[in-house]
Amino acid sequence: MTANQSTKHQCNFDVAIDVPITDFILTPLSCAHLVNEVMKNLLYQRSQIPYPYTWLKNIVSKKRESFDESKKRNFTLNRHFQIVSSAYDAAENIMSNISKHFSHLGSNLKEVIFVLGVSPVCPKEIYTVKVSSLANGHIERNHVADNSKKQPRILRDIFLSEIWMGLLESSLTCCNMYIFLKVTGPQNNLTAMHKDTIFVPSKPLLFPSKTKHTVINLNYSNPSMCSCCDNLEVFQDFCDIESSIQPFDVKVDQTDEGSREIWLQSKILFQGFKDCFINKVSACELW
Repeated sequence: MTANQSTKHQCNFDVAIDVPITDFILTPLSCAHLVNEVMKNLLYQRSQIPYPYTWLKNIVSKKRESFDESKKRNFTLNRHFQIVSSAYDAAENIMSNISKHFSHLGSNLKEVIFVLGVSPVCPKEIYTVKVSSLANGHIERNHVADNSKKQPRILRDIFLSEIWMGLLESSLTCCNMYIFLKVTGPQNNLTAMHKDTIFVPSKPLLFPSKTKHTVINLNYSNPSMCSCCDNLEVFQDFCDIESSIQPFDVKVDQTDEGSREIWLQSKILFQGFKDCFINKVSACELW
């Protein structure tokens, strides 16, 4: 990618939502949680799922628990549920992979991009979550409880902002959602990824200047000296993620000397939700 192309992507946005993060330890995992909450909100607001995510999760889980194959069921109703259920599974898979990438890459993962449109080449809307820095080297478990209490305030700063509410008031025809990751950093830090990841190397995301682009800036000032986790051992059962990481070769774009840039795209995409009706009643109400 040339210098001009890089500038085009970085400067080509309509609005920015600046979110100052204070009194909150923005670890890789807590940052992944914030990004995933943004994705959940977009999935519902942009008609990729029929219900708010928490409600959808409860409905799908209860339906699966009560499913009886011996009972005769309406074919259209069953097919509709399978479509919604697959969208839920896709979201869970993507969010799990986003968390893995933040845990492995830390501050090298700079942006998570959600592209809405027929294809990434011709997007209708783009939402980018940019991370200024992260608090690396912490024991994640030590901060889960405290960050969980403070996370809703940060999400309110995003979802109740005039910019966000104004954007989502506009209608958008049914379209697909694609997810990209932008990773930058020293060359020797970007050569290994989890072998089971659904994110694969892709070309840099370039889009027309007329595209509606919203940037959410997570502005976190990482203290240079922080000893809250020093010499503190917490008993926990965990999987050794590093032991399952395998190297893979990718083509990268040179940025600054000694660093490079990698673009990753999710192999899973959302194809938009279209409700169907049986006797003028939404299929979602008949599951």
